[in-house]
Amino acid sequence: MTKVLVFESDPEFAGELRTELGRLRCDVQIVEDGNVGLAAAVQDRPDLILLSIELPRMNGFSVCNKLKKDAALK
Repeated sequence: MTKVLVFESDPEFAGELRTELGRLRCDVQIVEDGNVGLAAAVQDRPDLILLSIELPRMNGFSVCNKLKKDAALK
């Protein structure tokens, strides 16, 4: 099963993503916060990360840069 980590602060859109990706037999984890998502990425090693630019406390560009700097996640 493909593990997908979704960074999305809009609960309605996140729910739609979970539903549609679930139909593709993906195991979906939704996070609303950049720091929480970074920790989840390190711990769970997703196959795919979907990243919203508009996140509370840390924008998606910052999250993306941190992901790219981690050799195991880039």
